Amino acid sequence: MTKCRCAFSVKYINPEYPDEVWAADWDWNIKRQWARSFTPGTHIHWYTIEGIDELAYEAILKKFGLTQWKNELPLQVVQRLSPAQLEAIRREK
Repeated sequence: MTKCRCAFSVKYINPEYPDEVWAADWDWNIKRQWARSFTPGTHIHWYTIEGIDELAYEAILKKFGLTQWKNELPLQVVQRLSPAQLEAIRREK
């Protein structure tokens, strides 16, 4: 049986590059952590950037309903929390 691998992505807007599509991706090109990716305009190819920046971090917190707990969940911690872990934290809150 073949094991299926899936990535989880959170799309967001990067105001510095309004014509590009940006996403924070879990376990896509970088194992067991979040990374950023973008595609220019209508292109199909996605480019990966290791790690997340403030925009991606805030998009992840917003997606999981954790924005109000930002002080408890710094970027360095969120960087390595899976979508399942973030959802569990949200349920606990």
